[in-house]
Amino acid sequence: MGSQGDARKLPFAAVPNAPEQTATAIGDEDIGGPVQMIVDSGTTFIYLPNSVAVIVNSLFDPPATFDAGTGLYVVNCSVVAPKFGVYIGGQLFYINPLDMMLEKGLAGICLSAVQKAGGRLAVLGEVFLKNVLAAFDVGAGQMRFAAREDY
Repeated sequence: MGSQGDARKLPFAAVPNAPEQTATAIGDEDIGGPVQMIVDSGTTFIYLPNSVAVIVNSLFDPPATFDAGTGLYVVNCSVVAPKFGVYIGGQLFYINPLDMMLEKGLAGICLSAVQKAGGRLAVLGEVFLKNVLAAFDVGAGQMRFAAREDY
C-alpha cells in the first residue's frame, strides 16, 4: 500500500435518489457503500464513515494515528499523504496532498484532513471546497463543482 499507482474506490450517494458517487483513495478495491453526504462551508474536515476514514488514514506514509483523547487522527507533518479524491456526478475531484494535513499548532504534529463521521452524515468541508470551484444554485436546488489545478 501507499503507492500512487493504485486507485481504491469508496461509493457514496450525495442525496437520496442521486446518482452513485465515489470517493477515491489509494488501493484497488471498493472500501465503502452508498452513504448520504453533505457539502458544508462551515466545516473544516472531510468526515467519512468510520470504516472508510480508518482506511484512508492508514494510507498516509507512515499511517495516521487515532488520538482517543481528541477523537481525531493525527500525523507527523512530514508524512506522505495519500492521493485522495471524490467522484461527484462522474467527475473525480482530487484533494491537493498539501491539504490532506492541517497544522495543529504543535511542532511537527498535524491533523489528518479526513476524520471519522461517528455515525453522522459524511461531510465534505473546507478541505474539499478549497480544491474545487463550487456554485451553490439555491434557486435551481443544485450544486455544481469544477476541479481546480493543484497549487
